[in-house]
Amino acid sequence: MKRLYLLLLLLCGASFIQAATWHLVEGKYAYVEYTTGNKEVADSLLEIAEMAIPRLAKMTGVPLQSFLDKKTRIILTDAPDVTNGYAIGNTVVIYALSSGFALSWSNNDSWYKTVLTHELSHHTVFRASHRKLSVLGSITDMSVPRWFHEGVAQYFAETWNAFRGDIFLKNAVLSGQLSYDAIDNWTDGAILYSAGHAFVRWLAWQFGDSSLINLLRFEPDGWMYDFDEAFEHVYKKTPESLFAKFLRYMIIYYGDRLAAYPAEADFERMSAKNIQIFDLLPYDKRDSTYIVTAKLDPIHLYRTALMARLKNKKEMDEVYTITNNFDTDLFISPNKRFAAYGRYSLSTIHNQTGIRLDWFVHDLQKKTTMEIASDTRARSVVLTNNGRLILAQTLPQKSLLLQYTPGYASPDTLLTTAMSVGYLSALDSARIVFDAQKTNGWHDLFLLSVKSGQLLELTNDSLVNRRPLALNDSIVVFNRIVDKNQAIATINLHTKKVSTHINDQYAYWLKNYDRETGQLIVSRWESKRKAQFFTISADTLLRKRSEPDLASVNPRYISWEHKTPSFGHLGALPDTAFEAKGQKGIRLPQFKMIHLLSGAIPFYAGKETGWGALGMTAWADPLQRQIFQLTLYADQRGWNSSLLLAGHVLRAWDQIFTTTYYHGPAIFAFENDTYLETYQDIFSFGWSHPWNPGGNSRTQIMPSLSYTAYHYNIKATRPYLPQTYSYQGPSAYISFRYILPTRYGAALYKRYAYGRINYFQSLTPAYKFNLVQADVHLAGNIFWEELGLKTRANYTVTSGKLPPLNRMGIDRFFGIDVPRDLTYTRTVRGVREDLSAREMFWSSVELTYMLAEKSGMKLLFLPVNLLTFTAFYDYALLENDKIININGYGAEMTFGWNILRLGLGYAIGTNSTAQKTQEWYMRVILGTGF
Repeated sequence: MKRLYLLLLLLCGASFIQAATWHLVEGKYAYVEYTTGNKEVADSLLEIAEMAIPRLAKMTGVPLQSFLDKKTRIILTDAPDVTNGYAIGNTVVIYALSSGFALSWSNNDSWYKTVLTHELSHHTVFRASHRKLSVLGSITDMSVPRWFHEGVAQYFAETWNAFRGDIFLKNAVLSGQLSYDAIDNWTDGAILYSAGHAFVRWLAWQFGDSSLINLLRFEPDGWMYDFDEAFEHVYKKTPESLFAKFLRYMIIYYGDRLAAYPAEADFERMSAKNIQIFDLLPYDKRDSTYIVTAKLDPIHLYRTALMARLKNKKEMDEVYTITNNFDTDLFISPNKRFAAYGRYSLSTIHNQTGIRLDWFVHDLQKKTTMEIASDTRARSVVLTNNGRLILAQTLPQKSLLLQYTPGYASPDTLLTTAMSVGYLSALDSARIVFDAQKTNGWHDLFLLSVKSGQLLELTNDSLVNRRPLALNDSIVVFNRIVDKNQAIATINLHTKKVSTHINDQYAYWLKNYDRETGQLIVSRWESKRKAQFFTISADTLLRKRSEPDLASVNPRYISWEHKTPSFGHLGALPDTAFEAKGQKGIRLPQFKMIHLLSGAIPFYAGKETGWGALGMTAWADPLQRQIFQLTLYADQRGWNSSLLLAGHVLRAWDQIFTTTYYHGPAIFAFENDTYLETYQDIFSFGWSHPWNPGGNSRTQIMPSLSYTAYHYNIKATRPYLPQTYSYQGPSAYISFRYILPTRYGAALYKRYAYGRINYFQSLTPAYKFNLVQADVHLAGNIFWEELGLKTRANYTVTSGKLPPLNRMGIDRFFGIDVPRDLTYTRTVRGVREDLSAREMFWSSVELTYMLAEKSGMKLLFLPVNLLTFTAFYDYALLENDKIININGYGAEMTFGWNILRLGLGYAIGTNSTAQKTQEWYMRVILGTGF
């Protein structure tokens, strides 16, 4: 009774904690859940939703009554500083305004209006494609291809503009990368989004908005929505065949449009062979030294900031590495003494993965680094000559310009504004120029006096003005979007006169300005959006003049991009907050889960086995704060012949609680080569708390506690084995992991370190024992990216009486490199023996060469990717009544994926009697190997 009372107190405490954090405001068609401090944004979101939903319902043919019957759930979260949102089931998740929005995503619509109407479009398409079988879960509503989902959402919610479509589609058309296959998969998300948007907008222009409604409402009473059948019914052609006509139109459109632009401007090209450069700045012209941000190898999933020499502006030699662990641009002080960069910092916020940025300043002369700002929502900074850092902090409702001084804990606030701030640039030691999106949606340039705090607006027009760079104390150069083309313009700070200097067929992005040499560094996309860098002197730039008004594109080809939905463009919706009624706290919001998928399949397996059924169900909270999954195989022969796997994950109090139950066959219940038919029931409840030291995403430490109960039912008849037995007890472990990510993943690590110590204590009197396991994995490449060395080691020791089948030592199944479910055993390749021990040291060393990342071959239907050749040496020392040494060596070839690999090998082993054995074998590897 006392335990029950304590449990009720804990649950009530949890309810009040959650209620204090999460709140709800409700409207006619939707309601918004949000965290404390974000009510004004939540009110604005609710107003946008209330006005958008009736229009979206008309655009998709969804009865508005359905939103009255089941209101749309909108969740606003500011835990991760990311520019995103998504829709799933009846829920739309909106991330608060991020520090990356004004840098790369902005047009003349606000973030909240853009993202919410976009995701509500997805949501109404889900409802429109809902059919009878949708009762099986939300996943069944996703039968619509991704390109159409994204295309129709952008058509309904956004205009055709540079940043959300045109620059990506133009590059794909001009480089021959646009095809139906390119938009019908996730190989290139930018092409999928931009071409999907253009294709849907073109369909609406050619066939009318009613065709989209007819497409989505095709056979509304059917069992399952078939997009391809519906498309062919409405448009009388398949999507692929009609896309060919659209592609031809786009070729004509861009050819006609770009013909009105001047040819390539007079720039000097800079490049480096086989290296993808993201940014560069001349450092010392005497020895051609540059500060470079680059991907040094195509397989790297990270960038490196380094000092390098660029010979003939083509060959690059590394001088020294500044860092290879950063997630922003690299910012250089005007005197080139300091470099600043931001790094993602991971934490747990409101039971979600929180993403912030820590900022570091590197002294390029002393080659030292110090952290200067932590836990920020900022991606753009200015670095002064004395190492001071001024950053643009973006909050859900406002932006702050903060100045950090080395040695001082708290920053000075230079500016607080409702605008979303983009790029910053130092005009001189006392003034900053920056771009920002105003509350009316326009993107303009501003000048801030650091000392007085006076803010001066430099531009005031509907064109997007961004990325300012100061050429001197009176001239600022910036990118200006003219007819969706990124031009290079300047503004005179004294006269405020804006002049466009370069606006040609090759649109350029401003990158850096080197005041020492007077060189402006720009980049443009070439084939497959690979950045190519160029230089031009500031004097040459200022002498150039571009006509402000280019020849108009033929109306026959431009009409499609101006097509708007018949019921009005959602961008015209007001974006003003109102005081929503019915605010209330929410208790345990993670318990409102989405039904992902459920289903069951009956089958008949013959007279001996009879009938059976396989079923599953999966549910999840949209923010992944709670997940439940159950899989059941029901066998007519009874419970022991059936299988049940259930798992539940709950994130509460910023901790993770896991409950699992398994009933089914024991996989490794073997006696020599004979399988002993055994069924097991395992129930476990655990706690864990993943922790990233310093917020570093590459490093994680995870402590865990759990309590597990085991029950075994042995069907095989053996006089020395009981028919059933059970034991239970607590366990504790702590693990450490570091990984430097590449495309090769677990097949060939660039750098990888893993360690774990686990302790289990049985509390069952009949089988009272304890078990200690220690694991270490170390891996890294040597000499080349394609050659790597991996070492795994394990030490296991037990004391007390082990249960009958739960032995410890070595087993014979070296062809299966997966964790064991019943035994505490390892394998030595080439040795087919079962050896028991009380104490064991085991190790494996592998030298791996990557033969091909993508071989182009297939084994049956499986692509032979990440194909490797490995030479190995395995060793084990076992101690029981005597000491036994066994070892094996050989080679194997494997292929597959990061989590599952298949292979063929040849091994020579030395067994417990010192005899040599050798054989060919097949191998299955799960993850990194256990």
